[in-house]
Amino acid sequence: MNGVMKRIDSIFKKLKNHENEIGLKLEFEVNGKGKEYQFEGENINITIGRDSSNDVVIEHNSVSRNHARLWIKDGAIWVEDLGSKNGTFIRDKKIYGSQRVGNEITVGWVRVKIDMLTHKKDNDTYICDEKYLLVSLITGIILAITGTGIIILALFYSFL
Repeated sequence: MNGVMKRIDSIFKKLKNHENEIGLKLEFEVNGKGKEYQFEGENINITIGRDSSNDVVIEHNSVSRNHARLWIKDGAIWVEDLGSKNGTFIRDKKIYGSQRVGNEITVGWVRVKIDMLTHKKDNDTYICDEKYLLVSLITGIILAITGTGIIILALFYSFL
């Protein structure tokens, strides 16, 4: 079993090395108009607010001038409310301080959808989700057990 775990670990290291960059995509709608922002890089630190000095500008009266901050730490998305008047919410619960985020926050009364992105070396962009991780894990297990997983690995990646 120890050999199986070493091979699975080796596969995940190779998959991780295949990716070279991460990013965030934010989408929201104000007054019937949709907006989308994308940020890339290792040290993402995004400010959100009504003021034009923010990275993400949301022109809505419920959003404070400097409302919230998003960043990536240890592969997770974090948010911090910057003392806004109407608050920042995760699943309709007001946050205090900083907290990990799933795929959505509410800034004032505006819902913001958040996707973590990764960029492969060939510049194809895809959303890193549970399906991708599950397929990678199954492929790794098959490879570790059978030793012929390279063909199965190619088949799985063709479906991603």
